[in-house]
Amino acid sequence: MPEIKIIREDGLERIIYEESAPNLIFGLNNVPSQEAERRSIGEALLQTGLEVYSTPENWPNDSYVQNNGLVIAEQDFGKLGHGGNYIFGDNFVLVSEDIKKELQKHLENNEHFKSFFGETDIVFVPPYSERIFGEFGNSILPKHLDLTVGYIPEIRRLFVEGPHYEQNIDLFEKTAAENRLNLNINPSEDGEVSPYLRNNFFSLVKEGTVFVIANRYDNPIQETGVTLIKTDKDIDVLPMRNHGSVKCATNIAPTTKLWDALGIEYKKYESKS
Repeated sequence: MPEIKIIREDGLERIIYEESAPNLIFGLNNVPSQEAERRSIGEALLQTGLEVYSTPENWPNDSYVQNNGLVIAEQDFGKLGHGGNYIFGDNFVLVSEDIKKELQKHLENNEHFKSFFGETDIVFVPPYSERIFGEFGNSILPKHLDLTVGYIPEIRRLFVEGPHYEQNIDLFEKTAAENRLNLNINPSEDGEVSPYLRNNFFSLVKEGTVFVIANRYDNPIQETGVTLIKTDKDIDVLPMRNHGSVKCATNIAPTTKLWDALGIEYKKYESKS
């Protein structure tokens, strides 16, 4: 039977489970200004045909990150467990420079962290260095890469917000050339990153079909070879006021036992349409 292993401070916690399709989870709360948009994300996820669950946690993408059958959880390793700090490719992973020092310490001293990345080429990327402004004058200085960078591994296309690309041209071009990536630079009309966080889409593969779940209001996906599922509502309050979008609100797991082990509250999501 397959297993997934959570890296803990004192070793590995093994979870054995029956082989099945993966499960999706998304953040759903009862905040009036957010609920409709969060439900719209849930409705889009249902269209993949996978089991979908909701959690009261706002951003489950930052509860844990998984690779090579191993899990790094926020509850054990703080920011190192934030999915927003990583963009995984086939033979590379972009990692936010914000966690570079802490991650390197664990890579030097923890064999499980080394196994998590395996032979993957780790590329540290400075996050976008300017503030992203939303509504009512609020703003965020991004530390997570997935607020400005998105990637669809199956078509090898890397999406980067224009202003972030301009800050790191050589790094992005070198990464694209070495990994034979198609680089998509999002245009910027005013020299600023889109406050709608259009590259914060979520992609997955089910039975050979590549699904991309994205904000219908603003997304960069114009590709053949993928099945684009747009939310049925504009996602604007979440990015403009709360600085997160589809990917931030979503995560995936091979078994719900992983959520049990991490203490993540969840329940089956049923469509209200």
